[in-house]
Amino acid sequence: MAVRLPESPDAFSEAVWDDIRPYYEELVERPLDRGNVEEWLSDWSQLDSLLSEASALASFAYTCDTADPEREAAQLRLGSEIGPKAHHQRSLLQRRLVDLDYVRPGLETMVQRFANQSEIFREANVPLFAQLS
Repeated sequence: MAVRLPESPDAFSEAVWDDIRPYYEELVERPLDRGNVEEWLSDWSQLDSLLSEASALASFAYTCDTADPEREAAQLRLGSEIGPKAHHQRSLLQRRLVDLDYVRPGLETMVQRFANQSEIFREANVPLFAQLS
C-alpha cells in the first residue's frame, strides 16, 4: 500500500474523516488487475479491520462511561461521521472487485454479496447511515 497503514487501531482513536480518506482513496485509485488483487484485498481487509476495531473500542469506552463527553464525541465521530463515509468508499471498492471479475475458490459468496450490495447502493442514502448510527 502506497499509504502506509498504522500498526494499531489506536491511530484512528482521534481521527477525523480527512485522516482516513487517503487510505481509501489509495485503494480506489491503485491500479487493479489479477496480478495484484490478492495484495489489494489484503490491504483493504487490514484497513477495514483497523477502522472497525477503532470504532468498537470507542463504542465500548463510551458504554463504560456515558457521562464522559470526550468518549461520546469519539463514538459519535467514528459512528456518524467516519462510518457512513467509509461505507461509501467500501461500495466503490466492492464495485472494483466485481468489475474485475476475479473469483478464486473461497471468494464466490463474498463477490456475489458485493455484486448485490453494489447493485442496491445509492449515494443518496449515505446521510441516512449517519442518522442511524
